Amino acid sequence: MGTLGSDGARPSQGGEDIPNPPPAPPSLADAIAVLLSATTDNARLLRELAQRQPHPPPNFQAQNNPEGETRYVDFTETRPPMFTKEDEPLEADDWLRTMEHKFSLIRCSETQKPLFAAQQLRRAAGAWWENFLAIQTPGHQVTWTEFKDAFRAHYIPEGLMAMKAEEFLALRQGDKSVMEYVAKFNHLSQYAIEHVNTDRKKKACFMCGLNTKLQTMMTTCQNATYYEAVNIAIASEEKNKKHKEAKKKATSSSFSGRGQKRQRIIYHPQSHGRFPAQPPFCGSFPPL
Repeated sequence: MGTLGSDGARPSQGGEDIPNPPPAPPSLADAIAVLLSATTDNARLLRELAQRQPHPPPNFQAQNNPEGETRYVDFTETRPPMFTKEDEPLEADDWLRTMEHKFSLIRCSETQKPLFAAQQLRRAAGAWWENFLAIQTPGHQVTWTEFKDAFRAHYIPEGLMAMKAEEFLALRQGDKSVMEYVAKFNHLSQYAIEHVNTDRKKKACFMCGLNTKLQTMMTTCQNATYYEAVNIAIASEEKNKKHKEAKKKATSSSFSGRGQKRQRIIYHPQSHGRFPAQPPFCGSFPPL
C-alpha cells in the first residue's frame, strides 16, 4: 500500500494526490439523536433566559390596589347609560337600577360607586350633583346609599311614587290587548313592589286587571304561576279572536246566501176601469 501524504490524501503513481472519499451519511437513528439533543439544548437555553428576566413582586396587584377596587376604565367597559333630566320618574329609577346591575359586574367600593355614577350625569343632572357636593362637609366621601337617597328624593319624590302605585292598583285591561296590558302592568308594578314581591301577589294583581271574558276563560288556572297565567291569557285571547272572526265570517256567508235566494216582489196596483184620481184643485172658483 502507498503511504499517505501530509494532508491525509493518498498519492498517485504520477505524483498527484487523490482526495479521500466522503464519509458515509449518518443513519436515521443518529439523525434523530442529533435533533433530540438540539431540542434539549434549546429548552435549557429558554429556561435560563426566563430565569434572568425580572419578575413582579408577589401580590403586585394587591400592592397597587390594596382593596381590589376597580379602575374607572373597567367601569366604562360595562357601557353604563347616561342620565339627563327625564319627565318620567320611572326612567330615573330605571337608571339607578341599571347602575347597580353594572356595579355587580365589577368590584368597587361604596365610595367609588357614586364617583363612577356621577360621571354619567349630564346637563341638569350634572348640575344637581355639583350642588349636592357643595353642601357636604369638607372631606366627606359620599357613599352609594347616600347618593341613591338624594337622587331619589330629587327625581323620584315619594308623593309621585304613591300616585304611580295607585295607578297600578287601578290598572285594568279595558280595550287593550293582553300584550299591551302586560307591558303597562310590568311598567307600573315597579312603583308598587310590596304588591308584587311574591309570585302569588303578582298573579293576583294581573288576574284582577284582566277583562271579565278572559277571567272567565281562565277559571281553571288557579295553580298557574304568574308567567304561566300570562301565556294562558295570550293564548286564550288569540283563541277567542279566531272564534269571533270565524263566527263573523259564517254570519256574513249566511246573509249572502239568503239574499241570493229571495227575490223582492214589488206590487203595482192597476186601476181596472176606475177613474183616475184627480189632482188637487189649486185655482180659485169664479164669482157667482
